[in-house]
Amino acid sequence: MSHLHRFYVPPETCLESDLALPQPEAHHALHVARVRVSETIVLFDGQGRECLGHVARVARREVIVTVDEVRMHAAQSKRVTLVQAWLNREKSVESLIRRCTELGVTEFRFFRSAHSERAPVLNEKWPRIAIEACKQCGRFWLPRFGTADDFAEALRDVPSVCLIAVKADDAAPLCEVLADAPDAVAIAVGPEGDFSEDELQVGRDCGARAISLGDATYRSETAAASMATLVLYELGELGPRGPCVT
Repeated sequence: MSHLHRFYVPPETCLESDLALPQPEAHHALHVARVRVSETIVLFDGQGRECLGHVARVARREVIVTVDEVRMHAAQSKRVTLVQAWLNREKSVESLIRRCTELGVTEFRFFRSAHSERAPVLNEKWPRIAIEACKQCGRFWLPRFGTADDFAEALRDVPSVCLIAVKADDAAPLCEVLADAPDAVAIAVGPEGDFSEDELQVGRDCGARAISLGDATYRSETAAASMATLVLYELGELGPRGPCVT
């Protein structure tokens, strides 16, 4: 089958047999994808539902789709929560969300670190960025977003396996920490300037394990994407994993 264009529709409309694409998606369909009547396309609702349908009608600002088949996809078996210190540049936050959504991060928790200039505020652009990332990579579930006033609050109710990206000589090999293949893992990444000593102690008090990315100094969003990649690989979400070598 040739490439099929993918479009997002809200869950409450995905059950209809004939539906109109939301305005941002209709604009993309008309002016970027340039869909035509009778063309087969794919719809997804971010909650696991995928619809195979065809374009029934197009107008200047409207695309009507007839749903021909509905499929359900289970949520990702291994959940990864990114506990991310707030970054000072909104573009960096957006880049982080885009990359980590494509990789398979299932939840983002932004918190104000001791080295953050301001507190995080939920942004209506974030879900849209996640939608575009899911359209790009073919995922069917959108991540969740939340904010916290500090690191301690951000770590409440996180999975029992929590990893902190640090430069530490005593950092444990990742494959050993994840040897039991837990169903849920939290990754904590600091801001520009890294975690404060008090925040590192908060992490230790919560049972977090130190994981090193080597001697290089990374941008925070690079560290987050690197940690997500390594963890998801070890959990088997990025293909078969190899043996643990320590």
